Amino acid sequence: MTHDYSHTTDLNLANLNLLVSLAVLLDEAHVSRAADRLGMTQSAISHVLNRARELFDDPLLIKGKQGMVRTVRAEQLRLELVEFVHASSVIFQSEQFDPSQVKGQLRFSCNDFIAEQCISEMLNQLASQAPFLEISYCRHHKNSLQDLQQGQLDLLIGTHRHIPSTLRYQDLGPEHYHLILGKRYLEQGITSLTQAWHYPLADYSADATLNQSVAQLAESQAQKPQIGLSSGSLIVLQTALSSGLLNAIVPHYVCERFTAEDPLQHHVITDLASQPIKMLWPEHLDQQDLHTWSRQIILQVCQQQLWPN
Repeated sequence: MTHDYSHTTDLNLANLNLLVSLAVLLDEAHVSRAADRLGMTQSAISHVLNRARELFDDPLLIKGKQGMVRTVRAEQLRLELVEFVHASSVIFQSEQFDPSQVKGQLRFSCNDFIAEQCISEMLNQLASQAPFLEISYCRHHKNSLQDLQQGQLDLLIGTHRHIPSTLRYQDLGPEHYHLILGKRYLEQGITSLTQAWHYPLADYSADATLNQSVAQLAESQAQKPQIGLSSGSLIVLQTALSSGLLNAIVPHYVCERFTAEDPLQHHVITDLASQPIKMLWPEHLDQQDLHTWSRQIILQVCQQQLWPN
């Protein structure tokens, strides 16, 4: 088969280091955070952005009300560069790293709902390609970030706003929030969050970011939420909501499990900003072959299972 290499001039202009740096910059949409992740200066990252703008003939990042915003072209590039960087790393690691021969351990944590959605495919890929890898799953709780910092975890998936400088991370996708209204309250004419504040809410106690966001939203509307049920398990919460006796604010992927027969309704909460679900790991594992390989597989599985479209 003859391959067309007529576009190699473009590849000469875009060296691998530039594209790797651009991948991180577009992922962060923030010069200083990208610089921290790459161990580069902010001026060097600004130079990357300027070169990329010339190369792709697009501003890529523009100023918005709350920081830099990706252009349409940048959003396309961000997804393409994730695959490109992964493929490139596989090429360069292929002679040095063979997962089938490596012994090691991967201790990771995420909420039980994400685990239920993704664990089967994660194991299918990780265990089949790395048979000597010991995988340990720990359910997410309010102190999971501290566990990661203290060396009790190797990988953490969740919505965390403030990332310590000793950790590295990558965004997996957005977590949107929905208001669940049980049948009991629908029958009383409760159809909005403004009305639902006056009735008990189910609380997902393991997600500090969601709890803080809900508390701030309630305070801005001069409301004090009442907690009717608190659980550190999203699966338990989803089962309880199926009774139709509770209201709750939950991540979007929980709602996908409900059917038309369930005695409830759910609506997107436009007043509650979505949060990026992040994959976090310690700085000292950033370049470790086994960890890098495992992260790429987990990244792909989570994106396929949680954001199939």
